[in-house]
Amino acid sequence: MNARRLAAVSVLALAPAWPVAATTTLPAKTLDIGVILRLDDRFNGQFNETVSALVDGIEIAKTLFEESNPSTTVRLHRYPHAKSLSSVVDAANRALQDGVPAVVGGELSEEAFVLRDILGPRRVVLVTPTATHPDVTEKHPYAFRACFSDRLVASRLAAFTAGSLKPARVALIHNVSSPYTDFLSRQFLTAFGRRNLRARPPVPIETVEVLRDKTDFDAEIERFKAHGVTHVVMLTHQSDLVRFVLQASRKGFHPVYVGSDGWGSNEHVFEKLVKESPSGGRFVGFRNSYMRDDVDTPMARRFREAHARLHSRSPTAWSAIAFDAAWALLTAMQNASDPRSGKAVQQALKSIKDLELVTSERFSFGPDNSPRKDLYIYRLDKQGVRYEITLR
Repeated sequence: MNARRLAAVSVLALAPAWPVAATTTLPAKTLDIGVILRLDDRFNGQFNETVSALVDGIEIAKTLFEESNPSTTVRLHRYPHAKSLSSVVDAANRALQDGVPAVVGGELSEEAFVLRDILGPRRVVLVTPTATHPDVTEKHPYAFRACFSDRLVASRLAAFTAGSLKPARVALIHNVSSPYTDFLSRQFLTAFGRRNLRARPPVPIETVEVLRDKTDFDAEIERFKAHGVTHVVMLTHQSDLVRFVLQASRKGFHPVYVGSDGWGSNEHVFEKLVKESPSGGRFVGFRNSYMRDDVDTPMARRFREAHARLHSRSPTAWSAIAFDAAWALLTAMQNASDPRSGKAVQQALKSIKDLELVTSERFSFGPDNSPRKDLYIYRLDKQGVRYEITLR
């Protein structure tokens, strides 16, 4: 589904998880929500596949809420932006002009920072599905996230890399160009260093700082080969990963790769680096994901069935996390004393306790408006995309 099909203002019916009894008559309720995503951006001539999946998730939430509570109407207001942060500012200001009390948006941490700083002082709630930098929500009462925090990701990935993958030598490619990649890489290096203090012998690790969209990694690849690097950690975006892996393959360098949610969907990484690459049979990567594909809770089953019905394909973790962000927000608005009040919606979000979602069976927000969640690690190689382990 192309995200551009989403109308500027869509009327959606959203509600709690279970249908209301036929004999129950509830007062009509209208909820207004803004959606601020990078709908006007294209990468490499193709639509941003992660944003398309996020919109899919919001549409699934709409469908299931409609089935559950036809007395509630949600008006979904679309505010697209492009890659530039100035366009994010414009989108946020349009949402303020329309008076929406809450927004789902901020795919990237740098986008979420802008939305948080414009919307929060006006008491407009922001729920980001995928912005993982801790500062997005910490000490900001009107900013919430549905995904995990990078503090958790970095520490658990460092322990997994050192303890489970058993590397002989690690190289960390540290992208300093964005808040997401910079913070996550720094935290990983700190956590890995703390572990090395207790390890006998410690695992050597070296770091190379690069800028986003670097096109030539030849020098780094030759250095890693000469130093005997066995594992390369790339906590960065998919475009950087693809460029490095393809260049390394051409030079006969085939380390094990470790990454995070910035890689995009498992399916897209597998397509680019295994199926379409001449050296795809040599690629091995481990990365964290928002959900387990085989989760079998009632909510997950409803989500998958609705996704298959509407889109004729399996959902990705990105559509699942967007579903959860929308579902949590709509649940709060449904329960708020006044769904038109950002303050009332914020208080209702803080009160959520053990809410069943797709990526979490018992979802609650912590003191920093960030959930405490398990980390699901997947392995990608010539045999496919496979769940590896849950890091708790």
